[in-house]
Amino acid sequence: MKKFWTENKKRLKEIIKNKRQKHIKREIFGVLNEYLLDNKNISPFRVLKGLRRIGKTTILHQLISSLSRENKDNLKKTFYYSLEWLKYDNIGPQDFVLMIKEKISQNKINYLFLDEVQALNDWEIWFKVLYDDFCDAQKKNIKIIATGSSCLQLNNKETGPGRFIFNNIWPWTFNEYKKLVKKINFKKKINFHDYLSFGQFPEILLKKNKKENVFYLKHNVLNETVKDLKKTFKLEISNEKILQSIYFLIATTNNEINKNRMLNHLNLNFRTLNKILEGLVAANLFYKVERLNEKLVNSRKRTKIYKYFVASPNLVCAYLEQSFDDIVKNEENFVYIGSITETLFLQTIFNFNSTINENVFYAKNSSNDEEIDFVVKNIASKTTLYEIKYVNILQKNKINNFFLDYDSKNVEKILIVKNEPLFSMKKILKTKNIKFFLLEKFQKN
Repeated sequence: MKKFWTENKKRLKEIIKNKRQKHIKREIFGVLNEYLLDNKNISPFRVLKGLRRIGKTTILHQLISSLSRENKDNLKKTFYYSLEWLKYDNIGPQDFVLMIKEKISQNKINYLFLDEVQALNDWEIWFKVLYDDFCDAQKKNIKIIATGSSCLQLNNKETGPGRFIFNNIWPWTFNEYKKLVKKINFKKKINFHDYLSFGQFPEILLKKNKKENVFYLKHNVLNETVKDLKKTFKLEISNEKILQSIYFLIATTNNEINKNRMLNHLNLNFRTLNKILEGLVAANLFYKVERLNEKLVNSRKRTKIYKYFVASPNLVCAYLEQSFDDIVKNEENFVYIGSITETLFLQTIFNFNSTINENVFYAKNSSNDEEIDFVVKNIASKTTLYEIKYVNILQKNKINNFFLDYDSKNVEKILIVKNEPLFSMKKILKTKNIKFFLLEKFQKN
């Protein structure tokens, strides 16, 4: 056990010296750092979940460095461990928790940073043990921030409420991308299309070319997520079948999901397909968006007809093995421009409002099949209609009448565009009470 804690001291020193601490800090860093430094705010524990290679471990390392800068004595009460190491250190979960409990100082606040908690079977039960032993009204002397894959689930629903707060870590925003480019490669020209292609995962900026980018996203993000999905949701099919399901959904983004077609194409049974779809959404690898018919835009009635959008535009480009500019030049792949821009829109609104997922829909006019890209309902019963038109010159005939002429109380209409509309087009939008934002700058609004 002495060796175990000696190794911890070495790790903490290596973390503080690591150059990644100099990388930009994501917005979630400030929230978590405040939690650590506020001695009155002990519970609940924080659990960061997100796609592979999105930067969760870096956030932990930056928080440890921040604690050290605040007070060097904090490191004496800080413990960092990746739970993937348990099998190599030949330590069982019960022994691991006992070691932590024995080391915790009873009279001081202790800081516990745990990486890859999905590697610990029944992780939430062991966290409950720590919480109940050290975070009651009298003690309040441990703070835990943990990370887990996007597939991380509460298998025992009774252990979570009041003890854990899940924070989703989304792919990088364009503002974060710009800051990171300036930080690590100041000679690189900042380009929005490069960001759409391969700019939402920080390590990609260190890759040399498109081939390396594609390999990285397929191998380190998608393939690893497939392994997590299979383990978490106990899918008794091959990794290749799950990957084929992911590629099928990416290829048919913008289309309503046809389960019979998917079943035949992938040779799956209905139960397995439903488990895969459930897992992909729970893992934040796909957004699931339900349809509203034209008369239901202002109602809460459901159709149970869905579209699935992959979580990052970069994954669409990886699937096609093309950059966004390549896709624009290739007429056969023109449909994917909509997939990529609509995916970025969804990512943006989920990033800035993690509770909105049950209130995002798309609308379809059953008489002529015209669609409104997204319908967002908020708590105040206000409805916003969004249409994304990523074209060089916006013209009225490019906007469908369902969106253009929709008029109802408490409904706002917003057009997301590539370039600022011409003066004549602005006049039309104004008469139709339509606001517009540039997609490149939408994340700021």
